[in-house]
Amino acid sequence: MAVNLASLRRRYRTQKTLRAPIEPTWDEIEKFMGPVSEAGTTHGQPGQGQALSDRSDVWDFTAIDGREKLASSIHGSVTSPSVRWFLMNYRKSTLNRDVEAKSWLDTEAEDIWNDLQDSDFDVEIGTSYFELSGPGACFLSIEPNPGTVDPKTLTESWEGVDFTNIPLREGYFEPDRKGQVKVFWRRHMWTCGQIIDWCEVKGVEVPQDIAEAQEKGDETLHEIVFCVFPRPEIQKRKSLRYPAAPNQRPWGCVWWREDTGAQLGEESGYYEKPVYFCRWSKTAGSKWGHGPGNIALPTVRYLNAWMETYKTAGEKAVDPPILANERDLIGNVDLTPGGLTPCRDINGFKALESQSRFDVAEAIINNLQSQVRSLFRTDDLQLKESPAMTATEVQVRYELMNRILGKTLTFIQRDLLAPVITTILHMRIRLRVAAPMPKQVKAAGGVYNIEYQGPLARSQRTDEVAAIERGAAFVAGLAQFYPKARAAFDPIKAIKHVFNRLGVPSDVMPTDAEMQKAVEAMDEQERRAIAAETEPAQAMWLFFMR
Repeated sequence: MAVNLASLRRRYRTQKTLRAPIEPTWDEIEKFMGPVSEAGTTHGQPGQGQALSDRSDVWDFTAIDGREKLASSIHGSVTSPSVRWFLMNYRKSTLNRDVEAKSWLDTEAEDIWNDLQDSDFDVEIGTSYFELSGPGACFLSIEPNPGTVDPKTLTESWEGVDFTNIPLREGYFEPDRKGQVKVFWRRHMWTCGQIIDWCEVKGVEVPQDIAEAQEKGDETLHEIVFCVFPRPEIQKRKSLRYPAAPNQRPWGCVWWREDTGAQLGEESGYYEKPVYFCRWSKTAGSKWGHGPGNIALPTVRYLNAWMETYKTAGEKAVDPPILANERDLIGNVDLTPGGLTPCRDINGFKALESQSRFDVAEAIINNLQSQVRSLFRTDDLQLKESPAMTATEVQVRYELMNRILGKTLTFIQRDLLAPVITTILHMRIRLRVAAPMPKQVKAAGGVYNIEYQGPLARSQRTDEVAAIERGAAFVAGLAQFYPKARAAFDPIKAIKHVFNRLGVPSDVMPTDAEMQKAVEAMDEQERRAIAAETEPAQAMWLFFMR
């Protein structure tokens, strides 16, 4: 069934209208808390900004620095590029003990990690964290890189994945019942040259008026819209077909010109959902949620106003205004170096001292800066400025970070990281890049859990590990006086649980059969040692008994 382009356009314009009231707030957040700002804003001149604004009324960088540090802290603690930050385990414990099944899942997890390392994931997810720490929402798209397509079978080769952090001001969406993306639009403001370049890459005929405008050197920006929408009639099928024609895939996509409504190219599609949306925190009555930038904005505005007042007071203190009797002044006062001001009476001139209270202004500014740092958790997230930081102090810092970012970490894992890992796995299975799934995994439904292994995620599990260690120490101490207390603690199960919570690789842990065999060997060795120690004593006893 062909897409209803007119309906998508109407719904797109509706979403633009509904979001208009919140866009000025986003513009202010980017102005006061972003490292740069476009000259054209979302609300006033959508997409027209081609140069960077000088932002001459932004006097304080506390919020800018706090937002950068917060985003960097999340990136380094959740998805550090230097640490494999996730593992995969089956929900059924029997599959985790099955060597073939666990080896298949571990291999796929390693391959997914390598695909992420080969892609631009680290750059784009870092940008997503930066947007989350400002207006509090972000879009992340994931698509397979274009591979070689067999024209007869439509099968594709695997060339990895491509990630894109879609700027928040360019994305619009209709949510499903769970608040996630159901229909997505992205607005591009492109010059004629950019439109022609896109047409050449996609093999689409260049619109005649665009080609003529390009010849004239016209640099007018045109609104080009990209839309992703579901195909319910295909998604409801019990089994999805691969390969499938672009218009027979579960997710459709189409491009059009907003000024003329003309469709650009043919309708296409995706096998997997290509766009995901994440919030810093939910807001009642708003699908966009909110972030630290929304909370800090009034304080940041007030702080910048005080900084401007402080600047003006300092200028008047250094270069005070001049008072003069009107009849004693001949012409204008010349305050330039070496300047000459003719006057009738020199005593008729004096400087006007402002009597500014710089101590009061500094106290207010310091208090406001402290509030902004507190909103962005700057003091809580940074490590101690000392090389003598112990492992315990580092762990305490991560636990503090976990308490501060616990709710946001849940949104990031559920709405960004889990879909990324799951989508890549589905792509690999669909394109037959992954090894064949073991039969026992298919029979169990292939249900798995993702265990995050970043420093912040690991800190969430340290309390459980510490509890096991304290319990083992308590039983060991009590067993010295009451040996039967050992029956209340299973050390083998405790070791397995600690290894699991700490993310110890499964290939270093023996199977149950191997462990049982090793225990029996140890018991036999212990019996032989005891026998070797008691044999001389028994022989001596028999000698005297004779």
